[in-house]
Order: sequence, then structure tokens, then C-alpha cells
Amino acid sequence: MRVSLRAVGLLFGVGVALAAGCSGSQAASDSMGDASGANEAGDSFGPGAGASGAGEATGLSRGGVPGTHRSGLSVDNPDVVKGMQVARGCVDVAALNPPDRHAYYESADDSNSMGSPVLARQQLRAGLVPDPGTIRTYEFLNYYHVGYAPPASAAQVVAVHAAAVRTGATIELQVGVRAFQAVGQRLPLALTFVLDNSGSMATEGLARERAMLRAVARKLVAGDVVSVLTWSLTESVLLRRHAVTGPDDPALTGLIEGLRASGGSDLHAALQTAYEVAREGFDPRSVNRVVLVSDGGANLGVTDGSVIGAEAGKADSAEVYLTGVGTGPAQGYSDRLMNQLTDAGRGAYVYLDSDEEADRMFGDRFDEVLSVAARSVQVAVEVPWYLSIAGFDGEGYSPNPEDIEPQHLAPGGEMVFRQELSSCDEAQVQGSDLISVTVSWESKATPTNREAVSVSLPISDLRPSGGRELAKGGAIVRYAKALQATSGAHDLLVALHAEIEGLLGRPDLAGDVELGEIDELVQKHPAYASSAGK
Repeated sequence: MRVSLRAVGLLFGVGVALAAGCSGSQAASDSMGDASGANEAGDSFGPGAGASGAGEATGLSRGGVPGTHRSGLSVDNPDVVKGMQVARGCVDVAALNPPDRHAYYESADDSNSMGSPVLARQQLRAGLVPDPGTIRTYEFLNYYHVGYAPPASAAQVVAVHAAAVRTGATIELQVGVRAFQAVGQRLPLALTFVLDNSGSMATEGLARERAMLRAVARKLVAGDVVSVLTWSLTESVLLRRHAVTGPDDPALTGLIEGLRASGGSDLHAALQTAYEVAREGFDPRSVNRVVLVSDGGANLGVTDGSVIGAEAGKADSAEVYLTGVGTGPAQGYSDRLMNQLTDAGRGAYVYLDSDEEADRMFGDRFDEVLSVAARSVQVAVEVPWYLSIAGFDGEGYSPNPEDIEPQHLAPGGEMVFRQELSSCDEAQVQGSDLISVTVSWESKATPTNREAVSVSLPISDLRPSGGRELAKGGAIVRYAKALQATSGAHDLLVALHAEIEGLLGRPDLAGDVELGEIDELVQKHPAYASSAGK
């Protein structure tokens, strides 16, 4: 079931007209570039007072394509802007009514995917330059933990954090949404594994597939139900709705070692069978998932990713989510297909570059990858009439809530949004005005109702103060953008190395393992290494 976001829009009275340029001036299209700035910091604000509202059932779809962006709108489609490519413009004062406020509805990533940074890591450690087309900034923010605090109350599902710094007419804003940390008994799982055992999986792929299954087996408990299919030339159901007895269930662990690789890969037929099995065993009291494990190749049957992805999209409406697990190897791996499938199925896409990564994602981060804390999470940022988005690091945003597909949030999961807000004239910016963030979601326990929590930042309070989350978030984004760069990568990487060294010297970020890993990878990039010492 999808929940309409019209009710959320009523919180802000959306309907303000936006136009390009001050007094009709042009808004040239360009990339956001390093919109985060070198002097980022701010104050964190904890969760605010809760609010609730009812939603109406409707069928939402992700509309629109990227176009020349002007004042939060796309010229090609005036409803939605996706990705990082935006233009710098300003609000037409004549088109607005100054004390009105308006809202942007934002998506970090429909599927909470995390594959891009791990694939890039494997390529960098192999001495390769990652393909810029596989670098998705929001996945880097999903994978590396910015480190927001969970809700203070055990009864609260999510906490909302916001921090920003103002420089003249520009405001750098970072929003963090953090789900509760999984403790105690979790919801039961109904998992249908679709295991690629085609010939291309014979080396690293099959080994990582087995490592992933072993990690999952250790985390399962009585009450979970597992089905297992393999597929190459044909699908073979090895387990059908098997009720596990507890961790390391013999029926599951026994089949892991027997997996062999041979033949081609009819992915479309395999997914069709998997969803049939999942729907037959659907349990409304459980989290129901199809887990596709593959090297991303589909060379038999229907190979069009959009057709294959349609199966995932249809199943999500029935609360059967798709989780995709890429196994590599890095060279020849089809990242595009796996990303497309999981985006349609609105489940996490992860990539395994080693057996250790399999243990990390399906051991330490098991709940984050396979469970659900809140469905249909919607983020709305309300700003004064004179501010518009000039740069955005996320999957998409729009002034129309129905154009942004809400995403699911797992226990312990974070959603992080970074954006540059700007005004045509610094004199328009009033310190008493507020930037407000409202997050609403559908609770698993009350699927027909929506809960919400809000937080507000007075513009007068925006000042550099060395905020840890904002500083780390900025470094993560700049790392992704350096990997995306088709020119000038060396200078970006050298500057980022110096920045991270400085951050690791701060008391609040000293010893941060993730920043340390990013710094290591920056120095392995061929564009950095080839110029070292010059």
C-alpha cells in the first residue's frame, strides 16, 4: 500500500509559484560542484515535538527526468529534479508573496542502496579508476555512517537532526533522519533467496554468495521463514517456505556448500518464480523480502532491466521488498542492472567486495539491510519565500510531494540530505526566519496512519561551530564528487586528503575508521598517486 503525501503537504501549505531568475534574469545550468564548501559546520538539533496526520491510499509513481533546473523546478518536467546536476538561480520576487513559505520534498534514495562506494573501493584497491557513471553520492551517505544519534525515547521511531552554516545569501543545510537502534526481538523475516549459480559466478561471485548466506544463517531465529532458489538455465527451488529452527539452521547451512556454478542466467524467469514463492508464503506479521544475489549478468530470456524491474515494483506494492546483493568481480560487473532492479523494489542494494564485507553487511548491519523500521518515509524542508535550492546531494527533490517516492527506513538506518539554499539578495535573509524539517512515516504497527516529527532552525543561529556530523558528511560528499570528476580529479583528491587529515586531528573525529578508509582510498586513486611527489 502506498500512502498519499497530500496530507503532509498541508502542513506547509504548498502552492507557492516559483520562477527562474531575479526579475526574469537567466539561471544558467551547471553542476553543483563543491557546494558544501570548505568551512562547513553547524549545530545539531534533536527531535522536535511529534505530530500526526492521516494519509489516503493512492498509487504513486516516480515521475520526471532531469532537466535544466531553475528555482527548484525542472524545465523538462516542472515537477521533479533528480540527481546532482542542477542550475544556480534565484527566486523571482514578483512571483511570490513575501511572507509566504514553501517546501521541498526530498529523497535520499528510494532503496537505501549502498553498492556504489564498495564497488569503487574494490576498483581503487585494484589500481583502477572507478567509472564516474557508477558513483551515486547518496549511496556514499548511506554506506558511511555520518553518526546521528537515535531517538531519545524508545517509543519514538525516528529522530530528526538538522545543521547548517550561513555565508551571506547562501545556506549549507544538512538533514539527518535516524531510525531507532534495533534492540531485543525483531520482526520475523520471510526471506526468498534467488541465488545466481550461472557460470560467470564460478570464482569470486560464488565464494561471496556463500559467505553472505553463512552470515545470514547465523542471524536467523525461530519464527523466520526461508525459501531458496538457484538459477542458471532454469530455476531450482531448494527450500520452499522452510521454518528455521534458529541460528545456523541445518537445512540452510547444508545447501550452502553444495552450490555450484554453471550455465547462463535467465534473471527474469528466476525473479518471476521467486515472487510467486514469496507471495504464496506472504506473512503480514513479518518483513517479506526477495533477496537477489548475482554478479549482475542477465544473458538469457528477457534481459531488459526495465521489464525485469517491473516484477520488483509490482511486488513492493504488496509489501514484498527486493534486496539486491552484487558479488562482482569488479571488472565486467553490471552495476546498472542491479541498481535498476533494487530501485524498483525499494530495498537495499549492497555490493560485496570480500567475504569480510559479507560478514559486515549481513552480520553487523543485518537489521539495516533486511528489516524495516518505518515505511514510506517522507522528508519535507520548509524555507522562507526568498530561498531556493541551488545544489542538492541526494536522489531527487520537488515542490510537489507526489513526485518524490517515499522510502523505507531500517532499524539503525540513516537518511542524509545535503543542499545549498540561496537567495538573490543577502538583504532578503532575515535572522528571525525559520528553516523547518518535517519527517513523516507509516508505522508497521499502524499502516493506515502516519506519524511525524519536526525540527526548526532559526537563521540567526546558523554559524560555524565545528559540528561533527556536518563536517563528516561534507567529506563523504566531496569524496564521491572527486570520483565523479572527469577532469581536475588530482586537485580535488589532494585537497580532500588534507581536509580528512585535519578532521582526524579533531577530538570529535579522532580515530574515525570510515574517514581513515576514505583517506586510504583517496591516496590509491591513480589520479592522486600518479602525481604524488611532483
